[in-house]
Amino acid sequence: MSNFKTPTGTVLAPAQNQVIDFVDDAGTNIQISQQDVYQYICDKATPQEVVFFMELCRSQRLNPFKREAFLVKYGSSPASMITAEVVFERRANAHPSYKGMEHGIVYLDANGNICKREGTATYKAAGEVLIGGWARVHRSARSDSYAEVSMDEYNKNQSVWKTMPGAMIDKCARAVALRLAFPSDFQGMYISEEMGTAPDVTEVHAE
Repeated sequence: MSNFKTPTGTVLAPAQNQVIDFVDDAGTNIQISQQDVYQYICDKATPQEVVFFMELCRSQRLNPFKREAFLVKYGSSPASMITAEVVFERRANAHPSYKGMEHGIVYLDANGNICKREGTATYKAAGEVLIGGWARVHRSARSDSYAEVSMDEYNKNQSVWKTMPGAMIDKCARAVALRLAFPSDFQGMYISEEMGTAPDVTEVHAE
């Protein structure tokens, strides 16, 4: 194996081109190298960011080749390590203690009262103002885990946040609640809406 020069100019000798092996959630044997990450996942990351991403995939059994995990980097900003939303849903449903989830939005009514409802609709014609989201995870033999998140903290004013703000903040609340309920199963895992990136991050993947 010859040296590999990353798009950022770093030269990786064969001995430096770290390779990890693990088994993903589906029982598939996965082998991924730093060169794989640069060529197929994110060509802008630093070597340290690549190694951290690989370790997240290994520790949480995520298959990046099936787009369960993404590494996204814009310019000189730190890279974001993102987990596909479907992984959260699949892992929660497979957990033996998971007994379902309630979730929805937090809004101000026409009189300025803080209210909550299930679902993601806000009725502007009725004077409602969306201010956050909430989620409650039910677990067997343990108390519920509840999360409430604010639009001020998560809204990045991207186009999808402008057109579907209720759906976006609801996703954030659900992800936070699941990490609170099952920290070992969701540690280090964040969906794109939490990380301030657009949901469609396929542009950083080589086809």
